[in-house]
Amino acid sequence: MMNNLIGYINAAINRCTIILLKIRYFLQIKLRLTKMYQPNPFDDYSDYNTRVCRERFSFIDKSLPNKPLSCLDIGCNEGYFVFKLAKRGGFCVGIDSGRNEIMVANSIKAINNVDNAVFSNLHLKADDVKNYPVFEVILFLSVFHHLVKNNGLDYAKLFVKNIFLINSKYFIFETGQPNEEGVSWASKLNFMLPDIDNWIKNMLIESGYKKITLIGKNKSIRSTTQRSLFLAEK
Repeated sequence: MMNNLIGYINAAINRCTIILLKIRYFLQIKLRLTKMYQPNPFDDYSDYNTRVCRERFSFIDKSLPNKPLSCLDIGCNEGYFVFKLAKRGGFCVGIDSGRNEIMVANSIKAINNVDNAVFSNLHLKADDVKNYPVFEVILFLSVFHHLVKNNGLDYAKLFVKNIFLINSKYFIFETGQPNEEGVSWASKLNFMLPDIDNWIKNMLIESGYKKITLIGKNKSIRSTTQRSLFLAEK
């Protein structure tokens, strides 16, 4: 009798928790407390953000073997790619410096009962990366150019080299480019010219990767310029 009562109470608490999380998620989205770079991967609707993310994930998904893989997404925003890769069955981790973005990711996780994905709100530094556990897949999307802008090219390259140390198989890389208009960091990337793709390939090789493949090109959320998406393998 007592066990049944405890079970009912726990179930009621869980239902209330989910309701509160849904309310918090709704308010965060409606009040635009996050940067809104990514859609909810569990919602079936189509807008610009959704199309861009779906296209990019399609390139990533096709380039990886069809099996569970452990993954780390550095700069995960609201966790779109973490949730997508977690569906394969591997354990996935998302890191982002945005507190509100991680709150949204954790709300989505709880609401949809995802037990093989975790999220952490922290400002990851280059020297910290090499102390992380090894992951089969590491995503580094739309982060490199921010590191260049804020910390310089040498720091950004060191960050990628340290990622190599904890990456056992596949590295997915994409960055802002100097040919993008209306963004403050574009002029700081002129070192990539005249051949942007070739510069990125050489940088990844210098970091230790042996095989570099251009797996797709698509627009970013904030720009109509086609960015290159690379798969680097050890």
